[in-house]
Amino acid sequence: MYAYTKKNKRARIYAACGSGLFLLAMVGILSRNELGKEEETATKPVVKEVDIPVISIPKAAETAIRPYQNEASIVLDFYDGSESEVDSFSQFAGVYRMNQGIDYAYQNEAFDVLAIFSGSVEEVKEDAMFGHTVKVKSDDLTITYQSLSAPTLQAGDAIKQGDVIAQAGVNIYGKDLGNHVHIVVSKGDRLIDPESIYGLAVKDIQ
Repeated sequence: MYAYTKKNKRARIYAACGSGLFLLAMVGILSRNELGKEEETATKPVVKEVDIPVISIPKAAETAIRPYQNEASIVLDFYDGSESEVDSFSQFAGVYRMNQGIDYAYQNEAFDVLAIFSGSVEEVKEDAMFGHTVKVKSDDLTITYQSLSAPTLQAGDAIKQGDVIAQAGVNIYGKDLGNHVHIVVSKGDRLIDPESIYGLAVKDIQ
């Protein structure tokens, strides 16, 4: 009886020790896991979301281009009171008049007339003397294209710089010039030499 009791007591001691060891092992594993998490948290880089401001780059202002792509030349210059190598007076029915624009021609051939600036078509008409006319408004600048051949634009149309307005044509008033385009540039009531605007933005044209 004593031997059985002693064995039973020893078994309980072993069981208690085993339970204690198991608990210690579990505590160690849990501690290691927590320590690993702390180390992972400590070594993991901290990424913060930063609001990056969006910077919009303003679109560069258009600058005036020539109304043709070929080697057209001035056949009648703008009259500004100064001497010019090209005549700046037009003659019709025996009367000389100061030229209020510039006339471009290319070997008496028809050529595409291009929009000098983007803008809105203000007027399209056929004039008995000056042929087909298209007037384009670009901000406070007005450009009139005359002596055109059958333009297809209508008033209110939006056009982009470089669009073909029509082809150079002929008219009664400038019949001696053959196929040509007559360009008139104005700001308010003031006429401007077309040759002075190329390469400039509308706001810089004086």
